[in-house]
Amino acid sequence: MITIEYCEDGQPISDFSCSDWLYNVKQVTADHIFRVSTSLPIGFIRLAIVRGELDYNNVTFLYCGHPFQANRFGAILDWPTGFCDRYIAVCEDILRAAMKKKREERAANTIEMVQN
Repeated sequence: MITIEYCEDGQPISDFSCSDWLYNVKQVTADHIFRVSTSLPIGFIRLAIVRGELDYNNVTFLYCGHPFQANRFGAILDWPTGFCDRYIAVCEDILRAAMKKKREERAANTIEMVQN
């Protein structure tokens, strides 16, 4: 069984070395725990499952002591809150800030047009 633990003190896997990291994971033949603190390796594992490079029955994810698995499509149906969601939260914040800025600029342009 391969266990991928997502935790604060896990190994930070660089975007540029994820493929090499995944190669090493796929070479494991005995029970092994990989501890990671970045979310991209989780995506790489899920993609390897979908591609059939890893058996989804042989991969367990672990977050805050809660074990769970992806299905054969790489989907995690019982996605725990806080698991690999920091990047998504940043993306949501960027979109909200951009929409707010756009509204403010539009309102400023409307006021300027009315004044002229």
